[in-house]
Amino acid sequence: MKLLGPTLLAGIVTAGVALSAPSFAAPRHGGDKPQACEAGRFPGPHHFDHEMGGPPLLRDPSLSEEQRDAIFKIHHAHAPAQWKAARALARLRAEREALLRADNYDPAKGDELIARESEAYAAMLRERTATAREVSAVLTPEQRTRLRNREAEGPQPGQGPGRHPR
Repeated sequence: MKLLGPTLLAGIVTAGVALSAPSFAAPRHGGDKPQACEAGRFPGPHHFDHEMGGPPLLRDPSLSEEQRDAIFKIHHAHAPAQWKAARALARLRAEREALLRADNYDPAKGDELIARESEAYAAMLRERTATAREVSAVLTPEQRTRLRNREAEGPQPGQGPGRHPR
């Protein structure tokens, strides 16, 4: 005895294809919602716009093309050292956390890890400061004043990762 005849099987396949067609025709990112970044590892908002990329300062319309190039080169030159410092800091934090959760805590080793973590954090801050000082030297006095005022105001609605205009 046959469980499914050829006609019934063809009908089921046809119905399945017909019912799944709307899902293929629907917009991939939810209609009127903005598309997620296709280049990243995960969808969602991110701080760099697709046209410019790089630090938010590069989106300032008052920057000349030469200033944009100089700022990009400064960030590009400092990036390896910043990544190295951040990786060292993350590794030391993980070691300290592992020691904290260990069955036998060694206070001397804990103090050593804390001191090394502080040194790594200071190295990362020194690198960030050097980058900021070099970028500041590229800006005009008016641009530096505008940047200081914007930083003093703090993040505004619609700025930063995951923030949307209100």
